[in-house]
Amino acid sequence: MTTRIQLRGANCASCFDTVKDVLSSDPGVTAVHGSFSGQCMEVELGTMSVEELVGLLHRNLHGTEVAGNGELVMVDIEPSIGEWHCHR
Repeated sequence: MTTRIQLRGANCASCFDTVKDVLSSDPGVTAVHGSFSGQCMEVELGTMSVEELVGLLHRNLHGTEVAGNGELVMVDIEPSIGEWHCHR
């Protein structure tokens, strides 16, 4: 099953690549394609559930925003699953 995920707000290309590598080496995943600049990922799931995938993304990808005091802080991103096209 191909799962397409938008990762709006993810701001670390290295973290994005690490997540792709982790998913690629997971026996529950058949294939992974993604674009950091497009902020999306396509994951061909085998035995991994969508919930496990979203949990992994939540734990490993973050964004930033400016807090009320002007300080730049890390924030969670909300992966969105849908039917959009992800450029490779």
